[in-house]
Amino acid sequence: MGHVRLENARLSVVVDGETGAVRAIENRVAGLSLIADDRLAAAHPFMLILADGTILRGWESCNLEQHGESEVQVAWTLERGLSMRALQRLDSATGDILWQVELSNPEGIAVAALAYPYLTGIGRLGDVPAKDELVHPYATGFLVRNPLDALPPIVSETDGQQPVVLGLYPEGFSGSTMQFMAYNAVGRGGFYISTEDTEGREKWLNFYRHPDGDLRLAVWHSPTNYAENREILPPYSTVLAALDGGTWYDAADRYKSWALAQPWAERGPLWARDDRPRWLFETVGLCTFGINPRHDRAPWITEIDRIAGTPVLHLLGPSWPRTEANYHNSLPGGLEDWFPARFHGANLDVIRANGDFVVPFEFNLLFGKGEEKADAAEGARALQLFPAPTLSRDAYDFPYLCPACSFTRKLHVARDRALIEQHQVDGIYYDISVNNVRHICISGEHGHAAGDSSAISSAFKTLLAETATAMREAADGRTIPQGTEMINEQMIPSVWFYQARADGSPSTPFESGPFVQLIKDGHAEKIPLFSYVYHEYGPVRMDGWAKLSREQGDFIYFVLSQVFLQGGLIELNYEFSSLEDLEDRRDVSAEHYWSFDERRFTIDPELAQFVGRLARARIGSANRYLAYGAMCRPAPITIEGEPTLELAYFQYNSGQDWPGYEARGTMHVATVLQTAWRYRDEGFAWLLLNLATEERTVHLELGSSLTNGGAGSGRQLFLVMTGEAARRLDEPFDGRPLTLTLPSRCPIMIEALPV
Repeated sequence: MGHVRLENARLSVVVDGETGAVRAIENRVAGLSLIADDRLAAAHPFMLILADGTILRGWESCNLEQHGESEVQVAWTLERGLSMRALQRLDSATGDILWQVELSNPEGIAVAALAYPYLTGIGRLGDVPAKDELVHPYATGFLVRNPLDALPPIVSETDGQQPVVLGLYPEGFSGSTMQFMAYNAVGRGGFYISTEDTEGREKWLNFYRHPDGDLRLAVWHSPTNYAENREILPPYSTVLAALDGGTWYDAADRYKSWALAQPWAERGPLWARDDRPRWLFETVGLCTFGINPRHDRAPWITEIDRIAGTPVLHLLGPSWPRTEANYHNSLPGGLEDWFPARFHGANLDVIRANGDFVVPFEFNLLFGKGEEKADAAEGARALQLFPAPTLSRDAYDFPYLCPACSFTRKLHVARDRALIEQHQVDGIYYDISVNNVRHICISGEHGHAAGDSSAISSAFKTLLAETATAMREAADGRTIPQGTEMINEQMIPSVWFYQARADGSPSTPFESGPFVQLIKDGHAEKIPLFSYVYHEYGPVRMDGWAKLSREQGDFIYFVLSQVFLQGGLIELNYEFSSLEDLEDRRDVSAEHYWSFDERRFTIDPELAQFVGRLARARIGSANRYLAYGAMCRPAPITIEGEPTLELAYFQYNSGQDWPGYEARGTMHVATVLQTAWRYRDEGFAWLLLNLATEERTVHLELGSSLTNGGAGSGRQLFLVMTGEAARRLDEPFDGRPLTLTLPSRCPIMIEALPV
């Protein structure tokens, strides 16, 4: 059979008549071809990964059937009784191409994943390599420029140490937090690919450079049933669409239009939720993370409170349970191992006296190994069982409890209820939990079907909901916010805050790991992809990984500014290194839950002043935008003087044997940072921050930003400086460029309000 062409006004797709592979995809409006080498593309219609590491690419027979001008069905017969069918069709309503696939496995071969669509032979898009951009939801969003040259060739298509080979969803630490990615030519257009899966099953979104020299795009699907025959029957479509414009905002806008109609957004925007803990969104200006809960750290808590000038959320470290919980793999078992808790009274007293908020850290799903642990036998039976290979950057070698087990649910509810009853904590934080573990368990004894990823996702939500109800009852009806390490879109209805570290890369460890060298080389950057899609619906982000020392370098001014401007809560982190010295007071390693190298660093007054300025601005006039606003595209900006700065960093807040420990370097960053926000239909705002040590003049074109944000015209502009009353600008908004002189390291807001 000859090649089959499916075509409409926006897309043209060619299916190879012999192999069934997609050999050409064209964005007709932009004049862009996704596939550069059609012969290479034609040779690889799919990839099948088996549990023993074997990869199957071949087939015994292939048959195509064309149905009209917009649909083609391909059937492949593989070895060992395996067979595949794929339907490719152009949607008449959207103009997109939809792929549906199924793998029949009558002999129950140990299949781990099916890659389809599997698009090979991808090359450059536009005429300027630096304007080709990969957009990916790894962690909460990364962008890679010129991926054909910048991405290192992968070692293996099943090894996740390089970006982005194993973009596992839903996995916020070592994979994908959302279900889409894009490849763009900036200024022209691009290609968007997503899985429109309402139930959020496990899958992988992969885009990488192959050792053969081409780029490859693949969506992997997980087996539907592990216990029986490991068929793969995804009930959702994979969608490819042509994008206009070619920015990451175009891809995010397309995804947002689908995502906000899904179950995880059905509770509505945060500002409309009566159950929201308003103190978390409107009252606290910054947070600490990891201050030792068992020893007296009251002087430091008092000093940080003074620096902030606002209430502070103190997320205390994990070592408070009765038996040891630390970062050296000591964990409690059942409930008797947790209580009585060992919070130092001086810490709790000063937090309460200052009007601050206390949130304890829990390894909520990890269960200590050993016969001496409370409920050891029950805990061992309840452990989550992962398929091999894990097909992730993470080995998941912690002892996780399966959320579907009744033992897990009873322990979780009882422990957190006790924290409210005995210590009146204001929230709970869960680490190594629902967002950085595979949503799968292959046990047949936990009350779920083996390998049913949607059942595990549902069990996580039920677990958190039952616990939230119990805590609310113990707190006389108050919402006790639950927070997690990282996030994924499935958990938006279940958590109120999350911790992330990607904003600080390369001066922070963890989820940005595969991108660190690309970031250092200027080929990649963290982008606020998750915030752009979900900020007005989702939990508050805690990020920054900051210290108060001068020695960490002035790159921290950029990091904290990004967190603040993107609606996050800036974080001072004391997990893997000490609190700064306070005169003769020192934070010693022997008392901590991590054995750190002790340093004689003190608080830098200039940095402390900046941290306080951001904290106070967070709860000031900009609060409704930063807490509840929808992120919009920033305004085009021109900066007088050098557009970039070179800032230094020193990474010492991490494990001594981790990559990047004590790394030093410099980063080139934009001199002036900007974000734009819309709050309901009541206001539109641009937030700016000049990182230079002297004033800078900027020229802003506000008209396009207002239009893109849906705010329209008929607006009056106001200028809000931190700590000052709003000043009405003389010129009414008429679309002309606005010229402003920005002070050094001080956030300002331009607000457009209805006349």
